[in-house]
Amino acid sequence: NTLRVYNATDDVERPSSAWDEYQVMHLDQMSLARLDFVKIDAEQMELSVLVGAQRMIKKFKPVLFIEYRSPWEKETSVLDFLRQKLRYECVLLRIPVFNMGNYRSFSEDIWGG
Repeated sequence: NTLRVYNATDDVERPSSAWDEYQVMHLDQMSLARLDFVKIDAEQMELSVLVGAQRMIKKFKPVLFIEYRSPWEKETSVLDFLRQKLRYECVLLRIPVFNMGNYRSFSEDIWGG
């Protein structure tokens, strides 16, 4: 499997003018002796990541930290999968999107927070 990424912005080390391809593998394809923590920031592909890691998650029961855009959206497949299939308890952690001490010292909160 490959992941295709196109980045035409100039705020990265190497902006691209074409699609970059990266090899990807399911977490379940890895041979791990231990798994304590998994952070998922998959831009609305969280469910795919969880499905590809469910064997390891069931085996090791790691803490899962998932960036989830809006838990109040009608689309609840990620939360349903976590609760029903993986038997996880879900806790909402609200973190402000804008950080005044950001790397580029931008003062405008474009997210309207």
